[in-house]
Amino acid sequence: MFCEEPKPCLSNPCFHSASCTGSDNKYTCHCPIGTEGNRCQDEFYETITSPGFPSTYTNSIYKTWTIDVGVGNTVRIKFTKFALEHGSDYVKIFGARSTSCCSLGTYTGATLPSEKASTGRYMTIEFTTDGSVTGPGFRAVIYKIASN
Repeated sequence: MFCEEPKPCLSNPCFHSASCTGSDNKYTCHCPIGTEGNRCQDEFYETITSPGFPSTYTNSIYKTWTIDVGVGNTVRIKFTKFALEHGSDYVKIFGARSTSCCSLGTYTGATLPSEKASTGRYMTIEFTTDGSVTGPGFRAVIYKIASN
């Protein structure tokens, strides 16, 4: 009896109308603009920047962004630029809708932070500066990760 090779794209494993190519039980999703991930599941949501970016930010800033990507989705943040006064100015990331729980990391200096993802629909980003040296700040891209 003749057995046909399984077609990995037959089940349409890609999100956001991405095209799929594959063979030997392996597939590749070709993501449309504004999406990322091995299944194109990460959809561009918004870009946030420090006040004044790409010029220098000012002293004594306290700013928060609360991201809500909706029920059943999660949030991913990817920094593309990062330059803060080391040890005095900070970006803090929380996997919740407030800064009272679920810290995902605290960043300062000029090292680009690694990507972070929430386990739920919310992420809060907090930016604080002191009263002395300033810098160019940061740029971060926020993605909504579609549930399976």
